[in-house]
Amino acid sequence: MKAVSLQCNYRVNPLGIDDLTPRLSWICQGGKKQIAYQITVSGEDGDLLWTSGKIETDRMHDVYGGPKLKSAQRVHWAVRLWDENGQIEDSESAWFEMGLLESSDWTAKWIAGVDTDRKERLSADCFQKRFALRGEVKRARLYATACGVYSAVLNGARLPGVLAPGCTEYDKRLYYQVYDLTALLKAENELTFTVADGWFKGKLGSTNEEYVFGTQLKFLAQLVIEYADGSRETVGTDESWRWSNDGPVLYADLMDGEVFDARKAPSFSQNAALTSYPVWPTASPADGILEQEVFSPELRITPSGARILDFKQNLAGYVRF
Repeated sequence: MKAVSLQCNYRVNPLGIDDLTPRLSWICQGGKKQIAYQITVSGEDGDLLWTSGKIETDRMHDVYGGPKLKSAQRVHWAVRLWDENGQIEDSESAWFEMGLLESSDWTAKWIAGVDTDRKERLSADCFQKRFALRGEVKRARLYATACGVYSAVLNGARLPGVLAPGCTEYDKRLYYQVYDLTALLKAENELTFTVADGWFKGKLGSTNEEYVFGTQLKFLAQLVIEYADGSRETVGTDESWRWSNDGPVLYADLMDGEVFDARKAPSFSQNAALTSYPVWPTASPADGILEQEVFSPELRITPSGARILDFKQNLAGYVRF
């Protein structure tokens, strides 16, 4: 009998959690009954952090009980099972990585657009940072959040996920996402973000109320680069980032949809403005929203002559051409 589908807090190999006692679970494959298990947790260098010892039970979950975990620490874990015949088998290794556990871990500053703090639905904010690497990269992690919804592009490659950082009661809780950028970095880099109104400033609920949480979009991001020589560098949002709101997204609303002018490109003609926000972000407890399927529509002509693209089902998504 072997433990499979290892999950930490119900996620497979989660990148960036802030639970100091995460729940570790699995399911059994082969055999008839699990009669005991043992969890082993180790650091990246293979040193043993914690073991549950042999626990005689058919329960398929436990919580981490080792030394206090640190910000950005990655740990590996595995499960040994005993079946009804006393046969022993070890699982494959899984891992989880901690996020930024303390507010002091954030050295980046909140930024916003220039003259955007007003009760007016504006074009999306576009932010840009160009930077060069100092040497060979061992690991790179991007931590990002926004009062609004954001999308990110590094060196022309869009980072996964849509509608990040997700819907929360922004004045009480704000989530951030973590991205592994190690393989995407080059000697010279360009990192850009687009921030739109989303749930923060856009229309909400059956009454389509606007500006529920604020009137100015805000953005916070921090790229932590670990080099092969052991040194570290942080590229965080500050007043040196370039900004403009003259890009292709002229209007974006969860209720009304988006107005996109493909003839436009952001000029990044000004520096971003420094701002602040009283709620410091916590790690998102769930994986981000990802693209799932692509549908090709059928063109239909109505009796009035209107041309309709029929996707043949209700869907949440966007159009590309």
